[in-house]
Amino acid sequence: MRRSSFSESLEESRANRRKNRRERILARRGAFKWLPVKFSNDLVHGSWWFVVGSVIATFIPAVPLVDLFYPFWETGSGSLPLLEDAAAFGLLIVSGFFFTLGSLAFVRATEEPAVRPLFGSWTIHLATDELLAAWLFLFGTIPFVPFMAVYVYYNPDVLVYWGSLVASVIFVIACYLFVLACYPTEEIRQSVVIPQITKVLCGEQRWIQKHLANDWLAGTWIFFYGTLVVCIGAICLLILTMRTNSTNYLEIFDWASTTIDSIIFLIGSAYFCAGSYPQEARSEHRADDKNVYKKGDRSFDHYDDAENAPLLSQGPPKQDGNDGKRS
Repeated sequence: MRRSSFSESLEESRANRRKNRRERILARRGAFKWLPVKFSNDLVHGSWWFVVGSVIATFIPAVPLVDLFYPFWETGSGSLPLLEDAAAFGLLIVSGFFFTLGSLAFVRATEEPAVRPLFGSWTIHLATDELLAAWLFLFGTIPFVPFMAVYVYYNPDVLVYWGSLVASVIFVIACYLFVLACYPTEEIRQSVVIPQITKVLCGEQRWIQKHLANDWLAGTWIFFYGTLVVCIGAICLLILTMRTNSTNYLEIFDWASTTIDSIIFLIGSAYFCAGSYPQEARSEHRADDKNVYKKGDRSFDHYDDAENAPLLSQGPPKQDGNDGKRS
């Protein structure tokens, strides 16, 4: 009887912890409140989606690369010379490798409680795991620029290649903003280049200030919408290829795998957007959502305690380069 009561008490305690964790995560969100709750926070959840997508992105180019030298699908002549085509797919494999390492570093950087940074004592440029992850993501996006530039050079009349080149440049810019936002030095970590630009161009628009409160948050939204464009484009090209060239199995594989991978990255990006809002923006969001959190309901302001305050203050979790604590 006592054992049964103890088990029930233990289960109730676990259920309460899960409920509190869910409420805490939802309180931190500035967007996408309808997303399912998992792991210790949204950034960890999004990072694991990135890990899955990055691993897939590493292996996808291996199929057309092998097909170049050992054809197993009838694909006709390629749009690039053999060596340039092989080098382009090699760049994609390198990119996927960097994305995988960066995603794993983001998982480590955003976990709660915080852990000691891997290379914090080496250099200021690797002071935190999230800074390491940001650099790896930047290195992962850079190969896309020469990859698409090669295709544009040999096919200057193909609009899709030009659009992909522009998108790859945008992704590089977004990742550079991530790097700036992740430096532990206060002046750089609070980088607000994008908010300053939008303030000059758009004035005192409240919704813009909320969703572009700092460069980190702006970078997450740029990454999200860039991934959304890639996802829609891949779906359209997959449908077009299946209707006009249904026997080109390699091209169908390319667009189908790109669609699946872009959807995975899109979900991960949504979690990063949701969990990256600073406290001020989230407070405005809760004030505008009175129908959901009416007076008399449980207040979420009690989460500003010692354990959760770091994530509430800056949006993304921060590690200190010396002791592993988030500042």
